[in-house]
Amino acid sequence: MSDELCISGDTATIALPEYAIQPHYRYSAAGNDLAQHGAGPDRGKLIRIAKEWGVETEGKDIYDLAHEMAEIGLLEYGKPFGVQRFLKRAPEYTQKLWHEAGIEPRAIDREVSTALHMTHMGCSSLPEALIRQALRAGLSDGWGGSMMGTEFSDVMFGTPKPIDTTANIGVMEKDMVNIIVHGHDPSLSEMIIMYSNDPEMIAYAKSVGAKGITVSGVCCTSNEVTMRHGIPMAGNFLNQENVVLTGACEAIVVDVQCIFPALGPLSKCFHTKFITTSPIARMPDSEFIQFHAETAGENAKAIVKMAIDNFKNRKPELVNIPSMKQNARVGYSVEAIK
Repeated sequence: MSDELCISGDTATIALPEYAIQPHYRYSAAGNDLAQHGAGPDRGKLIRIAKEWGVETEGKDIYDLAHEMAEIGLLEYGKPFGVQRFLKRAPEYTQKLWHEAGIEPRAIDREVSTALHMTHMGCSSLPEALIRQALRAGLSDGWGGSMMGTEFSDVMFGTPKPIDTTANIGVMEKDMVNIIVHGHDPSLSEMIIMYSNDPEMIAYAKSVGAKGITVSGVCCTSNEVTMRHGIPMAGNFLNQENVVLTGACEAIVVDVQCIFPALGPLSKCFHTKFITTSPIARMPDSEFIQFHAETAGENAKAIVKMAIDNFKNRKPELVNIPSMKQNARVGYSVEAIK
């Protein structure tokens, strides 16, 4: 199939990389069966957003459209004129209220820098003005960055649908290579999942004495991979140290935000590899493998291999995985509940 197929009407049939169209799997503790999960890119949502933003779609290659929409989306962070595009999704009455109150968010970065400027020495001290800018900056997050992050993540990785999974620290498995993904960037965790399901990596895990590979999530990254692929949730923000304390965590892989600095020194008390991947979130006592979109596959494969190599360094006397596990159903996106 060629990459040159074009969009026609509201649907598109295109060629995608194999990893993007194959369902994801989690190798089970039994070592001989696969649980199928996941969805592929939501090309229909890309076209719908393009039409919402007044971008012509007819006759365009889907990848050309994706690049065009990405650039328009990035301009929402730094455009010199106008307000956020997604504001038009709000009820007209609400839009009117925001306009009259002077809190319609302009470029996202502009609202952040304006808030920082206003609160600098010698600038605003009038409470009403500070509150107005706080509201404006908040709207730029919710109706700007957060909404864009949600929509374009769905375009790239799939819009969630209800799916069954398991949750709590008992999802970690004693006889498996346990990899924990933690943070907020689904790009990294998606690649980790892909390579943890690579037959070559699973065979390598078995060669070091494990029965396979289990990927579990913590915090917001956990939500991303759970709602799209059914990947188990090891815990929330407050549980991130507990996964290391089990003594069965080969690697905890983090990107940005909500990461306890204590994970570094804590991991040194066990065999766990604490792997940081972003120059924005560098931490002591960590292994740093910078994640680049251009080398995403190489980065993810190196991380999964590092975790597998670390399996032999476990201290059996320190392994203690509480038998706490519950069933859950997740994946209720807006589209799923309409």
